[in-house]
Amino acid sequence: GYMLEVKNRSGMAAKKSLVVGACVVDSGYSGEIFVNLHNIGNTKKTVEVGDKIAQLVLIPVVQWRCFPVDEDRLYNDPLTISNRGDGALGSTGK
Repeated sequence: GYMLEVKNRSGMAAKKSLVVGACVVDSGYSGEIFVNLHNIGNTKKTVEVGDKIAQLVLIPVVQWRCFPVDEDRLYNDPLTISNRGDGALGSTGK
């Protein structure tokens, strides 16, 4: 399936201080789509008919299933062991 992600329009955010909240439309949703705008400025804003308030991005959703794996297999299976180790935050290649 697919989901929609509602994104800010740079002009709306920069000129009117209006930004989008609640940005995900689930793949199974079939109702009307609402755009949740937040005024992050200090003055009252008006949205006119025809204003471009947001943009929608269609994103494929991968369907997958989880299944339990015993701890011994998780940490000792050669397919799950890597040379990377447990280093984090900029440690790759060091």
